[in-house]
Amino acid sequence: MKIILLSVFLIFISNTVSAQNLEFNIERAMSKIENHMESMKLNDDQKTQFKEINEKYRLKLESIKNSDKTRFVKFQDLKKLRKEKDKEIKLILNEDQFKIYKTYQEQSKDKKRAAFKVRNNN
Repeated sequence: MKIILLSVFLIFISNTVSAQNLEFNIERAMSKIENHMESMKLNDDQKTQFKEINEKYRLKLESIKNSDKTRFVKFQDLKKLRKEKDKEIKLILNEDQFKIYKTYQEQSKDKKRAAFKVRNNN
């Protein structure tokens, strides 16, 4: 009986922690998007469209991440998704704003690569 209660408790705790982590990640992502929009100096209409596009592609991204596909296929799907998103983003931004957007993307990629190297070297 104690084992069952302990198991139920551990499952409850792990679900709570997972939900908190997800909530934190979403909040952190939204904060980054807000900062990014500020740096691009978007007008109100652009901000609305930018948020909508990001949300649309966030949902697609989650779908790909949670799929049963191989890592290689997921990577290819993510690459296609990024290109689609960039096309939509480009339609709402002017040339200078899009350059800032792409610079931010490259910086983000560089940070992810560096974190990946650190994780895999240990």
